[in-house]
Amino acid sequence: MASSETPTKPADVARRLLDLLLNKKMDAFCDMWAEDGTVEIPFAAPGAINHMAGRETIRSYLTHYCDHQLIEDLPHVHIHETTDPEVVIAEWTAHGTTVSTGKKYEMKYIIVITVRDGKVVNYRDYFSPLLAARAANDRPELLAPFKDEDFPFGG
Repeated sequence: MASSETPTKPADVARRLLDLLLNKKMDAFCDMWAEDGTVEIPFAAPGAINHMAGRETIRSYLTHYCDHQLIEDLPHVHIHETTDPEVVIAEWTAHGTTVSTGKKYEMKYIIVITVRDGKVVNYRDYFSPLLAARAANDRPELLAPFKDEDFPFGG
């Protein structure tokens, strides 16, 4: 799909979202949401944001994402279509760098995306808050009980 085309099928929307994320086009990434679209983060760390409603709320949260985390490669992306024509599940792995430390990381995600009329109406993001905290050099209270060898698969 050419980058100027606006996808409408959920699987194409998921692919476009990941392409925009990889290319650090966060404003265009947020434009993929419906005006009243939502983000849910079911495994968010205690005290972290676990729900956002509205495209502009999502945009304000993600505006400075690339100031903190730089995704450099998506070596594994698999899009699963479901029996619901509006829903897809994407499994993906991100390789990136934490800007503040220069530390490389690997994160695995599963996202469940509901798309209506070519716009994301719900985006459920499942990832490990421990690996995210480790990658971001953040939330020392979450990481205190662990050693580097406890994270053999990334973060």
